[in-house]
Amino acid sequence: MKLESPYLPKALPLIVENMRKSGNPLGMSGAKLSSWANGLDLPSKGETLLYTSCDYQLIPYMLTLVDQIKRMGPFGYGGSALASAAMGLRRLGLDVTATFAALTAKDEGYYNSIVRMYAEVLRKYGVDFAYLGEEEPYSGALLYEFGFAEEFAEHAKKVSRLFKERNVRTVIVTSPHALEAFRLLYPKFVEGFDVNALHFTEALLKAKQKIPMALKEPLDVTLHDPCHLARTLNITEEPREILSQVRNLSLKEVPYANKRWTGCCGAPIETLLPSLAEPVAAKRVEELASSGAGTALTLCAFCLANLRKGASGKALKVMDFVEVLHQALEAK
Repeated sequence: MKLESPYLPKALPLIVENMRKSGNPLGMSGAKLSSWANGLDLPSKGETLLYTSCDYQLIPYMLTLVDQIKRMGPFGYGGSALASAAMGLRRLGLDVTATFAALTAKDEGYYNSIVRMYAEVLRKYGVDFAYLGEEEPYSGALLYEFGFAEEFAEHAKKVSRLFKERNVRTVIVTSPHALEAFRLLYPKFVEGFDVNALHFTEALLKAKQKIPMALKEPLDVTLHDPCHLARTLNITEEPREILSQVRNLSLKEVPYANKRWTGCCGAPIETLLPSLAEPVAAKRVEELASSGAGTALTLCAFCLANLRKGASGKALKVMDFVEVLHQALEAK
């Protein structure tokens, strides 16, 4: 796609440039994005990988940049000078996007802790897996979703080559966007792509070791099905089956707007029109609250971040799916 068009949102050329140079949308270092695993002593080689696509790790920095985009005006047109300056500094070898985001990131510790919980829960279930650490690549899903098909194909081939070099057979995926990419897009764009992609919930259900889970106090929850997981991949029953195994937890469904009829969290347009994403998130929060539950769970980093913002100041609490599992395993 041509990147010089005056009608192209200013954030998109930066994302493409970052992908080309650093392999992720914000140009963050591999050391930064893999720091959540420090101290876990995860093996770096194995036929089965825990694959995060760096989604949760990137969220704190994306939130910072979205705040700046809001100040730039619709589609970032008002911030052309800022975007031009950023591109110029990139050509000089200075990563202004990543540097600025890193200095002002919010909730970095929280989102890193969630990725850590995914690894710890898998371990407690007896699942053997490795983690590529600083070498873990981003899936490239954002490129495809924004219409950069050629750039996506180029990136997908790089990821596929890395998997082959590391003899990866299976990836346990925490990102609905990445799972969709691996199952539906990579086979179309990468000849011979044959890596088996499992969602985190599918991996738990396949695990030989079953562990009793129980919360210390009764908890009513509702489930926000991420669009990419429910609508595209039809993964809706697996999370519910796992929640049914947690004692002291009661699932209350959102009337009508659940499973494949789930509502949007607003995140898909956040980097283009954050002012439109906010009311979409607020509407979804109202739908989730209509279930009668005090807590809403989701299984997507972007849904989590957007719904947390939408629920700010509201009675509904928004959590990641794995947070409740982690609590139930710790409290049992």
